[in-house]
Amino acid sequence: MPDWKTLSAGQNVAITVDSQTMLGAEKQRLNGFIAARDVAGIVARYPIMETGALNAVVTNLGLRDRPTYEAAVRKLIADDDVAKAQLLAFFGQLATILSA
Repeated sequence: MPDWKTLSAGQNVAITVDSQTMLGAEKQRLNGFIAARDVAGIVARYPIMETGALNAVVTNLGLRDRPTYEAAVRKLIADDDVAKAQLLAFFGQLATILSA
């Protein structure tokens, strides 16, 4: 990496990124999450809203579209005390902090 003197002098620098190493490390990280069944880790590392994953979920569940899926999830949380407790536990103190 160039030092600050090189950068402040306006000199051009070449930076090489070893994408194969980065990709390999990311695949290992993802496989580790999968092996540990760490859904929270996957969701935290890979924002699902920015991927095609939700569309795949919608399709595989046989639902019409994402709004239908989202409505089904909201209904599940509203109707199922266990699911609601799991969701609240996942978010920890967030609800308390936001309501303060």
